[in-house]
Amino acid sequence: MTNNELIKNFILEGSNNNERLGVEVEHFVYDKDFNIISEDLMSKILISANEVLKGTLKYENGFAIELECDDYNITLEPGVQLEISIRAVTDVKEVEIIYASFRKLFDKLLSDIGYKIESVGIFPLLQNGEIKVEDIKLIDKKRYHIMDEYLSKTGKFARYMMRGTCSTQVSIDFKNEKDCIEKLKLFEILTPFLSLMMENQKNIGVDKKIFHPFILRTQVWDDMDKDRCG
Repeated sequence: MTNNELIKNFILEGSNNNERLGVEVEHFVYDKDFNIISEDLMSKILISANEVLKGTLKYENGFAIELECDDYNITLEPGVQLEISIRAVTDVKEVEIIYASFRKLFDKLLSDIGYKIESVGIFPLLQNGEIKVEDIKLIDKKRYHIMDEYLSKTGKFARYMMRGTCSTQVSIDFKNEKDCIEKLKLFEILTPFLSLMMENQKNIGVDKKIFHPFILRTQVWDDMDKDRCG
C-alpha cells in the first residue's frame, strides 16, 4: 500500500454521522511580571486539580504533564503552555459550559500562587522584543527537545511555534469525502478573515524589527519550516 493510500484510508476512517465538534485552547501561565510558570510548579497544579477532578494523571521524568478527566484532557505544551482539549460534543453551548468549569478551577488554583491564565497568540515579551525565544525553557519531554533541535535549523520563526505561541483549534466531524472537501474549502476561505478578526495579542507593543503589526502567529507559521508549511 502506498503512502497516499495509507493517508486516504486514515482520513476515510474518521468519517461519521455524529456532527460533533471538539475544541482545544492553549494558554500561557505567568505572573504579574510576565514570568512563565515553571514545569515543576505547573505539575503541582495538575496534581491539585486532580484532587477535585478525580481523573488520571500521566507523568514524564517525574513531572505530571497530562490530566485526563470526563469532560476534558489537560496537557502541558512545550513552553509550559496549558492546553485544554474538550471532549467532542454536538452543542457549542456545552463547549462554553465545560470551558467555564475548567477556568473556574484553574483560575483559582493559579491565582492562589500569584499566576494567571491568558490565551494570546504569542507570548507578550516575545511580541515586544523584551526577550528572545531561547529564554523560554522547554518542558522535560524528550520529543519536544528533538523537535526543537530540528526546528533550530529551519525557518526564522521555527522555534517560536513550540516555545512562544498559543492557539485555539477546532475539530469538526465530516460524514464522507464530499462533506470533508466542502468543509475544508469553506475553512480555507474563512481562515484569513478569522485569523485577523479573532487575533488576540497583548496590547504592549510589537517589535517591528521582527514582526508586522498583525496576525503574529500566522507570521510564525509562514516562516517556520518550508518543507511542511507556509
